[in-house]
Amino acid sequence: MKANTAIGFVLSGIALWLSNLADANLQTRRGAIVLSGVVAALGLITLSQDFFGLEFGIDQLFFKDALSTALHLGWMSPITALCFFLFGLAVISLNMDVLQTWLPQSFTLTATALSFIALLGYEYNIRSRYQVGPYSPISVHDAISFIILGCGILYVCPTHGLLQVINSDTLGGTNRRRVLPFVMVVPVVLGWLRLLGHDE
Repeated sequence: MKANTAIGFVLSGIALWLSNLADANLQTRRGAIVLSGVVAALGLITLSQDFFGLEFGIDQLFFKDALSTALHLGWMSPITALCFFLFGLAVISLNMDVLQTWLPQSFTLTATALSFIALLGYEYNIRSRYQVGPYSPISVHDAISFIILGCGILYVCPTHGLLQVINSDTLGGTNRRRVLPFVMVVPVVLGWLRLLGHDE
């Protein structure tokens, strides 16, 4: 894991914790916004370096990445940077009185989906699903951590948006909770078995 990636996860976790405090006041929410802004900026700056060929010197600011074989030392994956940018925006929007809108969950679901696709890339051994060109690939533990972070952000507001439908006590909500694990797991397992049979 790159140093800036680890820092991004720590800041994201603290920001999410501050956002979920039951007695969160204005100052606490501002702290969460600031930390999330740093995470989003970290992702955006890294993406700018990747796509515009810039070098801001932030990737080895705290730790030297002398052993890396990547194209650029210390640079996190473009997928990782994009996820940090989206998750940062999601937590910012959570703390800016837009809890009942589609915005936080849209950012979160997009980043979580990218992480899930990267994880499938590792399972199916498809490099294009977890690596962009010659840049560093997103690691397995990064993808898993993003999925956990995404679930945490979604459950900050379990009574709004998509979670409201899933967590409802209605018959539809109960059926969705029962079907959701199968929808997530069964296609992945069937795809893996198909590839296993094809290789043999």
